[in-house]
Amino acid sequence: MASRIICFLLTIFAGLLMSGLVHAQSQNLCDVPRPDTDYRACEFFGKNFDGADFSGSDFSGVNMMNFKCRGCVFDGARMVKADLKWSDVSEASFKGADLREADLFHTRFDYAVLSGADLTASFQFGTDLNFVQADHAIFAKAFMKDIIMEEAHFQNSDFSGVNMLGGYIYGSDFSHSNLSQMEMTAASAEEVKFSGSDLSGSVLRGARLIDTDFVGANLQGVDFSNALFENTNFQDASNIPPDVLPRIGKDGLAN
Repeated sequence: MASRIICFLLTIFAGLLMSGLVHAQSQNLCDVPRPDTDYRACEFFGKNFDGADFSGSDFSGVNMMNFKCRGCVFDGARMVKADLKWSDVSEASFKGADLREADLFHTRFDYAVLSGADLTASFQFGTDLNFVQADHAIFAKAFMKDIIMEEAHFQNSDFSGVNMLGGYIYGSDFSHSNLSQMEMTAASAEEVKFSGSDLSGSVLRGARLIDTDFVGANLQGVDFSNALFENTNFQDASNIPPDVLPRIGKDGLAN
């Protein structure tokens, strides 16, 4: 009888040891960066993993606030609804990453690569996207009020339905992109390239359009009321609003 009790207690003790080991391994997993890993049970608040390779990993729904991962690799990573508020991922690579509905409030992406990434319906209030490379990316229905994106590249990308109220997008390239139904009231869009893009139904009220390029763009129903024109290029643009036509010279420039 006593031997049975001892065996029973040893079994329980062994089980507790094993559970403790698994927990330790789980905690260790969260502290060691590696590609193709499921991090959904982890907490990354305030952690620093500069230069780490997280390609192909899953961070869906993970708390990554105040996270620092400058120069990291997130290519092909799944980050749906991840919380990256106030994080710094400048110079990181997100090629083909899934950031749908991610919280990117004041996240810093400066010099990052987002080519082919999906940021549909992400929250990007005050986010820094300066000098990013994000061709063929999807930003549809994202909230991008007060965004800062100087000299960024977004060729062949989808910004349909985006709210970019008051955005600072100086010198950025949106050529051949879907920019339909965008809200860009009061945007600072100096030297921006919208050439060949579809801006149908978009709002550019009070926007600064100095040296801005609309060459070959579709401007059906665009609201340019109170916009500032200065050497704004409308050559070969289609569906130019009637109230803008009188301001365009023979050289295709509006002033």
